[in-house]
Amino acid sequence: IDHAHKLTEQAQNALLKLMEEPPGRALFLLLCENSSMLLPTVRSRTQQLRMELFSDETLYEYVMENEPLAESLQRTAPERLMLLLRLSNGTIGSAKRYLSYTEDKLEADPQFSSYQMTEETLKILCGDMHAGGGRSVSLILALSERIRDRDQAGAYLDKLAAMARDILCVKKGLRRKLLFFLNEEDAEQAALHFTEAGISGLLASVIQSKQSLSANPNLQILLQKVCYSALGALA
Repeated sequence: IDHAHKLTEQAQNALLKLMEEPPGRALFLLLCENSSMLLPTVRSRTQQLRMELFSDETLYEYVMENEPLAESLQRTAPERLMLLLRLSNGTIGSAKRYLSYTEDKLEADPQFSSYQMTEETLKILCGDMHAGGGRSVSLILALSERIRDRDQAGAYLDKLAAMARDILCVKKGLRRKLLFFLNEEDAEQAALHFTEAGISGLLASVIQSKQSLSANPNLQILLQKVCYSALGALA
């Protein structure tokens, strides 16, 4: 079952009954990105096998040796190349696919568009032109225009959580692999705009909002809650 973390609570309970009394010689493989989104009762009946992903550096070495398009991007748009590798989430197949995309196809990709939306969120939060009440209006309008369904909301919340995690690591002085920012300097500049307590609160709010997506909530209310948490994180 691919994307098992996206199963609703009702679907997981139905699966649980099947797992408790499985057909003969049956083997269930639950593929998920976040096992914490599975019900505890489902997790307790499984053996977890965590798959290691390739680092951005390993992906970079591979594509530079095997993909001519990567060499071209390295010459003309090195930051775009690093972004595509970051979006590949540690898999060679995804890296090759992103490199083959046309600009239109890339713009339609949910991972790329959610990254852009998170970048826009950061610009609104940190930009002087959106000071005061204008920030909340700009942010809510931007999210309302770009996020139309639960999948888009989930992809955006994943990127927002990665951004908040990177900033929190900077605030705490922890050197960890960046999940959202492409370099330490950008992460450090962004961290100047937030308090440690505020960014911790934002991360908790985003994680809670992501978990609540399985209950099919009102997206506009959910996104407004995240917006206010983001605004409350500012220094």
